[in-house]
Amino acid sequence: MADEEALALVGADGLARLLRPRREAFDGVVALDSARLAHVQAALGDVEITYQHGVDQVVAAVADGRAQWGVLLRPATVAQIAANAHAGARMPPKTTFFHPKPKTGIVFRDLA
Repeated sequence: MADEEALALVGADGLARLLRPRREAFDGVVALDSARLAHVQAALGDVEITYQHGVDQVVAAVADGRAQWGVLLRPATVAQIAANAHAGARMPPKTTFFHPKPKTGIVFRDLA
């Protein structure tokens, strides 16, 4: 998905559609797919969102009826995460949804 503001939507037929919103659709929204999804979710109202690992699992969830649509999100880059942190902003939910996760307590940062 070369288009930074495009979202890939997977339908029940297993095909992905690249949606290119109007330029102003994401004005004021952080340049992260997860932030764009949160923005769309807020506009839709009460919708249920579940998260899957990988395209195959998204396609399977739509194909077997567990989901009506699937949205493919690009992972946040280290640069995007760093820029967001330096700006003092909070990351949208599931922005860093990845595995394997480091075990709690293995990594420490000196705050002094």
